[in-house]
This record gives sequence, C-alpha cells and structure tokens, in this order.
Amino acid sequence: MQSIDRQQPKPRRSRRRGWIILAIVGAVLAFSCIACTMFVSLLPNPPVQATRTHPTGAATTQLSETPLATPASSARSVRTQTNGSEPTSTSTPEKPTHGKPTIGGLYSDFLGKYGPPFQPGSDGSEDFWADQAQMTLLNVTAHDGKVVTLDIAGPDSWGKQQTQTYCEQFLPTGASEFNSVGGTIDFQSSNSTIVLVIYEQGACSLSIAE
Repeated sequence: MQSIDRQQPKPRRSRRRGWIILAIVGAVLAFSCIACTMFVSLLPNPPVQATRTHPTGAATTQLSETPLATPASSARSVRTQTNGSEPTSTSTPEKPTHGKPTIGGLYSDFLGKYGPPFQPGSDGSEDFWADQAQMTLLNVTAHDGKVVTLDIAGPDSWGKQQTQTYCEQFLPTGASEFNSVGGTIDFQSSNSTIVLVIYEQGACSLSIAE
C-alpha cells in the first residue's frame, strides 16, 4: 500500500508582531515631537529690535522776535480817551504852520516844528520824533485839525519832575493848575480843561477833558 506524503502547511507570520513594531515606531516619533516642542519652549526668546523711524527732514521752527517794550509803547498803553467823539487823524494832508505845538492847538503846528510823522500810531494817531537823537517820541491824536491827546515818551532816565517840566511846555499859553492828585494834574485854559498824567520812566499824557 503506497504511502502519501502530506506536506504540512507553513506557519503564518503573526500579524501581531507587525502591529507591535508600528506601535513602537509611532511612540518613538511622538516622543521625539514632544521632546522637540519642550526643548524649543525652554529656549530664551530672541531679543526684539525696536525699529526707529527717523524723519527725513528736521522741522524748522521760526521764532518771532518780540520787540522790547519802549517808553513810547508804555505811553500808548496808558493813554486815556477823554473826548466823547472818536478822534481821528486828518484825512487830507495839511500844510505845516509854525505856531506853538500844544494840546488843544493845531495839528499843523506839530507838522511845522517836527516835520511829517515817521509812522502812524494806533487809533488814528501819528508818531513824531521830538529830537534829532530820536530819544523823545510824541504820539499825537487830532480831531478836526485840533490835537485832543498827546502822549510823550522820553528817556527812561527822566525823573518825575523832569518829565513834568518837559510835558508842561505843550500846555496852552495861560493854562493854570487848579487840582493835583498823585501823578494827575488838572489845568484850566481859556477854552478847555486839560489833564496831565505823569507816568514812570519819562512818560506822560496830555488830554482834553470833557
């Protein structure tokens, strides 16, 4: 009786071994990623460089020059308007006359003695130099050709008495003092009352009272 050799089947490789290898590889990769992340987080942050924007051109600042206060400006600032109507300078050029320049007198007398004004003042007034050295300024306000306000600014070195003496030369002939309070002196002329106010530093003001 013939014997039959039966070949026994080869054992199949276990799939479990493959899955174990894959699991090990995956675990190693995951651990590597976690380790890298932790390592990076522990590194110090790089310094941040601040970016400064420089202007292309420097800004130019213009400083306006403020003129120093002068006796003339001080005299203008304290001038008191006593005439009821608004005084204005003569609208048409006047011919110079050669009478005595006084408060209440003709504006043309100032033109005759001091020449044309060198600049307009404020409120329709005109500025004259009383001397060639340009140390004494006369600010004249006229109404209908008559001087109603005269502000005088002399040198700072003038005292009160010297200022008063200089300013009184612009009083009309025959004007007499009848009242004095502090630096304010009232004079009576033939047709008006005149107020003389003496300030500091050679400044004074003559005006026609109402």
